[in-house]
Amino acid sequence: MLTLTCAEARSLIFDFLDGELDPATARAVEQHKNSCRNCPPLVTAILAMLAELRRLPGVMPREDWLARLIALPLDPHSPR
Repeated sequence: MLTLTCAEARSLIFDFLDGELDPATARAVEQHKNSCRNCPPLVTAILAMLAELRRLPGVMPREDWLARLIALPLDPHSPR
C-alpha cells in the first residue's frame, strides 16, 4: 500500500476532495488523513472554506466582459 508523508498528502488534498485521484492514491490520502494528527485540522479547514464559498451568491459578469478581456493588451506593461 502507498504511504504518504504530510507534504505528499497535502499536495493531493484538493484532488482528493474533488474525487479526481485514482483509487489507490485516494486510499493512501484517506489512510494518511485518518492516521495523522496534523493533517485532519487542515482538511476540516478546507472543507469549511469550501462550504462558505458555496454559500456565496453567484456573480454575473457584465455583458461586455469578454470583449473587454479580449481588448486587453497581452503585454501588461503596454499602455491601455
